[in-house]
Amino acid sequence: MDKWVGKVAVVTGASSGIGAATCRRLVDSGMIVVGFARRENRLEELRETLTGKPGEFHYYKVDLCSEQNIREAFAWVKNKLKSVDVLVNNAGVWKNCDVLGNTQDWKLMFDTNVLGPSICSKEAVKIMKEFEINGHIININSDSGHYPPTLMANMSVYSATKFSSVSITESLRELLALQMLPIRVTVICLFLNT
Repeated sequence: MDKWVGKVAVVTGASSGIGAATCRRLVDSGMIVVGFARRENRLEELRETLTGKPGEFHYYKVDLCSEQNIREAFAWVKNKLKSVDVLVNNAGVWKNCDVLGNTQDWKLMFDTNVLGPSICSKEAVKIMKEFEINGHIININSDSGHYPPTLMANMSVYSATKFSSVSITESLRELLALQMLPIRVTVICLFLNT
């Protein structure tokens, strides 16, 4: 982790769970971390717990269903911190619905799990290219992005979003390699215990 000391990381879904734990770990390791999430009160609580640590914690209220909000957040990071070295696309949502279910739930899952992280990656890459950063994009995903949800109809749309995320991650990795950019792309698939 020494090479990342003083570097800037953006973490989505930072207000709880894996996102908050990631922020804590990165700040403890000396990174400058910007947490993106909708729940500003939780982000403020996290900031208070991270005061006095080796790194720094900042936050920006972001709804991953809003492209404009995502762009504003990355513009803030660029203007204030002059860098994005690491992006951790962690935010995600699951709704209990199937392919015959509520289309509002489908839209929320696709916006949060697929489009939002893709827009975040696009914005981070723009900054990494501009400042010639050897960056890293990490997409937190689920094992349900690799295996169809047999006998679990309520997981079908969620699983589709995670399959999409795996595909987009691989496409991004190939595109950055073709452009010979020094940006690594990683997907971490967590086991979903249902």
